[in-house]
Amino acid sequence: MSKVARAVERGATTIRAVIDATGLSRLKVERALHSLEKQKLLIRDSQGFRAPGMPTTPPIRQCGSCTACCTLLEVTAVGKSVNEWCKHCDADKGCTIYDHRPQMCRSFSCAWLQGHLDDEWFPEQAGMVVHFSQDAVNVMVDPSCPDRWRQEPYFGKLCEWSLNGIRMNGNPGYATLVVAGSDKFLLLGRTIVP
Repeated sequence: MSKVARAVERGATTIRAVIDATGLSRLKVERALHSLEKQKLLIRDSQGFRAPGMPTTPPIRQCGSCTACCTLLEVTAVGKSVNEWCKHCDADKGCTIYDHRPQMCRSFSCAWLQGHLDDEWFPEQAGMVVHFSQDAVNVMVDPSCPDRWRQEPYFGKLCEWSLNGIRMNGNPGYATLVVAGSDKFLLLGRTIVP
């Protein structure tokens, strides 16, 4: 656990960065991070992991007018289903319970907001929210444009991620999953598996 704590103190903010810094397995790192978080020796937020007292860096980008995650994602803590407008989201003002929002909302940061994607991936414009979980690239597509993810430049990038997740060479891989309305797909390179 001390190796993981030192890695975070030295600036590792993601599970992958902690694994790279410590040489420990993903399972050991996740257990140590969970334990450190329970002991309040680690803070997990939209910026990743950090030790208490370490300054947070401002996000690279701001949500601005985008409220796509407030529509597309499920938030069980407030009884919000997938593809349902959150009752706490005001289109003109944003989140009406921002200071008291659930932990999932506090820690969520889409791939565009984190700076991993170009501006054409801005969720409000792209019609989809891309986010990373422990073992997947998740793509939540707005039901009003269900085939957007199959268009360029989106499809090419998703296929690239899929191939990278498959070819992890000894490291745990990851899946590329697309949810478009009630349809769910797994990408295997350029192959779409319903």
